Amino acid sequence: MLPHLVAFWRLSRPIFLLGGIILYSLGAGIAHAQNSTIRSTSYVLGQVVVTSLQLMTHYLNEYWDVEADRLNESRTMFSGGSGILAAGLLRPETARTAATVCMVASVTATGLLAVLEDVNPLAWVLMLCMFLGGYFYSSPPLTLANSGMGELAASIVVAGLVPALGLAFSGGRFSLTFAFTIVPLVLLHFAMLLAFEFPDQLSDRTAGKQTLLVRIGRFHGALLHNCCLWAGIGLGVYGPLAAMPAQTVLGTAIVAPLAVWQMFAVAAVARGGVFRWDKSPLWPSPSLRLPRHHRPPCSGAFQLPKRQRAPTLCRRSMTHRILGILNIQPFSPDLPCLLRSWSVLIQFESCCLRPPFPKSPVNQAGVVNQRQREF
Repeated sequence: MLPHLVAFWRLSRPIFLLGGIILYSLGAGIAHAQNSTIRSTSYVLGQVVVTSLQLMTHYLNEYWDVEADRLNESRTMFSGGSGILAAGLLRPETARTAATVCMVASVTATGLLAVLEDVNPLAWVLMLCMFLGGYFYSSPPLTLANSGMGELAASIVVAGLVPALGLAFSGGRFSLTFAFTIVPLVLLHFAMLLAFEFPDQLSDRTAGKQTLLVRIGRFHGALLHNCCLWAGIGLGVYGPLAAMPAQTVLGTAIVAPLAVWQMFAVAAVARGGVFRWDKSPLWPSPSLRLPRHHRPPCSGAFQLPKRQRAPTLCRRSMTHRILGILNIQPFSPDLPCLLRSWSVLIQFESCCLRPPFPKSPVNQAGVVNQRQREF
């Protein structure tokens, strides 16, 4: 019984649920900064809807991608699926049943919201779009993940609609501040999904899964990834000049080195090599380009051949031991990408959850401060 529970826990991939919690509270934090009153009932039920739809998407993705996961030999903590169904630890019907239960839970929470709370009509549209995007991400007939549009759709739903739902349930209003908060996150999330697809490209192509990276190739995928990073960082710098609090520049400055790190990592992988950051526990050494006949044919671009990898793994630092416990491969750029994205989320949220402005802030000339009024 216990092994099945552990396998089901790993199938749920709970680490990704943290992003939904942070993004939903981000929208509520912006509403709080706009002097809106947050009702605990609507906030909790809205979070139940978000988490249920997120779990439904995970289970459906595992159910429909089991064949591609069987071919994946370069699975990381954040890419390649959980591998539970592919390893035979649970039956595929378990994932389908769990997705149905999560769907029922989201519908139940939505019904309670309709009965107990006076919900903004826009929130119903947002929840419907989130359900459609999550259900058809991996499920036929649309199967957005195989159409080349799944990455964009997932980024809009996760980094765009989830904060918008938190804002709508908390009585906030959509403003320029909200736009400059969300658009960089959508770009960063899109770049993160592209980075996650690099280890899976070979297995996805073999299984006939036409993801965006399979369609455009590694070179154009790396170019698109880096352009999204530059755009996200640029908007993070421009936002405080337009409508954002000045403190958000600090968040951009913190994550900018990680973004540059990620660009070099993905560019190295796109050239057919790997990004070596296993030599130093704090900073990566230059990228290593492997000869063509030394590249592993089916294990992805993030692993070295065993005869080259074994001596390195014997000299791991404390950082790499921690990464080994977390099942993060030292040749994968997943970690800096995750740190960069989560750092941006936490920084934006820390600025939005500060005490709200007074209701009538007036300067010496008797004019309401424009930035405080917008916020």
